Amino acid sequence: MLYFPFSSQFNSNVAKNFPTHKISRIEKDNSKFEVKLSNDLDLIFDSNGDFVRVDN
Repeated sequence: MLYFPFSSQFNSNVAKNFPTHKISRIEKDNSKFEVKLSNDLDLIFDSNGDFVRVDN
């Protein structure tokens, strides 16, 4: 499993805001992280690990 420096922030955000869903994948590019959930939503975080938005 790959380690991402902000994985605890991602897990905290999902546990708080999407308690019935799990993280299925985390993708990173130069400027953002996409955290894919088991309900097919994508949570977008900036390069500092701060939440930006939800994508469908």
